[in-house]
Amino acid sequence: MSGSTTAEISSSVFKNTPVVMNGNRFGAVTHNQFNTGYSTVSTASGGCEVKNARIVLNSTIVLPNLVRNGQSPAVLAEWERYIGALRAHEQMHANNGKYTAETLISRLYNFRAEMPCPSMRAKLDQAVDRLINNMGAWDQQLDSQTEHGKSQGAYLRPGFR
Repeated sequence: MSGSTTAEISSSVFKNTPVVMNGNRFGAVTHNQFNTGYSTVSTASGGCEVKNARIVLNSTIVLPNLVRNGQSPAVLAEWERYIGALRAHEQMHANNGKYTAETLISRLYNFRAEMPCPSMRAKLDQAVDRLINNMGAWDQQLDSQTEHGKSQGAYLRPGFR
């Protein structure tokens, strides 16, 4: 991102961002990718239990980077304020991914049901997918409530030269 004033930099952020979702441009994004796995073992009673539950979360935060080329101290200070607020907002999305992963592992650990393993696995896989999709709904609610972080300070204030 480039520019001499906060207005120019803000324009550059939204013009050059790689983050485009549903036709809208955003200054940053957090990707939470889950890799889940577990084994199932039949019990003596004909039920099934989970063994070797594994959840791997890979969270990636993409933030804009300012090319520093002689901006005034006031512009640089405003950039640092903005990027700090944006980073904090995106960290909330990453933390939601961490919470979701912790919830998944705690629910899978030693899970058992009185049904055959193929039936339990199908239901459990649906439940895991539902929980991960609910995380997406929470992220959307966070962005809606905070105007994608704007109410938390994640915007460049105009007027800095």
